[in-house]
Amino acid sequence: MRKSLLAIPLIASALVIVALATLYPVNTDFNTANPDWNGLTDFAQKTKAVEGSLATLANLYDPQNYTIFIIGPSKNFSQQEVAAVKSFLARGGVVVLMDDFGTTNQLLMLLGVNARFSGKLLLDPLLNIGHPALPVSYWGGKRIALNYATTLNLTDQQGARVIATSSPFSYLDLNLNNHYDKGEPTGPFPVAVELSYGSGRLILVSDSSLLINSMLNREQNLQFALYLAGGRTPAIDNSHWEENLHAEAKRFLLSLWLIASSPEVKYSLAVSLAIIAWAFGKTHFKRG
Repeated sequence: MRKSLLAIPLIASALVIVALATLYPVNTDFNTANPDWNGLTDFAQKTKAVEGSLATLANLYDPQNYTIFIIGPSKNFSQQEVAAVKSFLARGGVVVLMDDFGTTNQLLMLLGVNARFSGKLLLDPLLNIGHPALPVSYWGGKRIALNYATTLNLTDQQGARVIATSSPFSYLDLNLNNHYDKGEPTGPFPVAVELSYGSGRLILVSDSSLLINSMLNREQNLQFALYLAGGRTPAIDNSHWEENLHAEAKRFLLSLWLIASSPEVKYSLAVSLAIIAWAFGKTHFKRG
């Protein structure tokens, strides 16, 4: 009896920790559970996006119904993931790579694509939404707002179709001193391009922050996101971000909940709990 009473505070503490991990919002960049300025909650909700590891999305999701979004990756890509992406594209899929100073060039190299993210900061002192590092770019006759973006290099890349460009007043701040110096390249620069890849399409966007909560409703960014999805449901890769312990715990708990909420597990759990309760009651009755 005494041991049972001692276990009650431990169980209560565990339940409180689980509740806090579940209810308290995460704050890591690009996380779809992060409602703050740097999360993807709005994008995920407004487009009814799904998410998962890149290999799972590319191998199990129908390319005719889903567009894979790889946003702001900070981890390298494995050969298995590259093979999965190639297969998805070969089946007519669309993959959108949104990056600026991350690791997407490694994926492009492994895919055998010559286009590259330049990794140079794009500034526009005239056409911006409040700061030169928040330049306005042009998607046809529409405006999109970027956030500490870079540009795309298309040297030797055959068949690239430019979707969006920076303004003629933009430039690359090579020495990062926040003003134009003689010799620094000037715009317009490509900031979004589409490449044919087998039967599919690979779209490169040189800004990983274009779809975060604080940017999605600026200019026509949401309409641009829907255009990139091409009428398909966005499938967001969540396996290439650095995450803190809270985000990992929340994802783990969500996975457990999804497993536990399936009918098979619910019935098995109910039977198991009934057996445990019966055995406990029987033992307790005998001791009594």
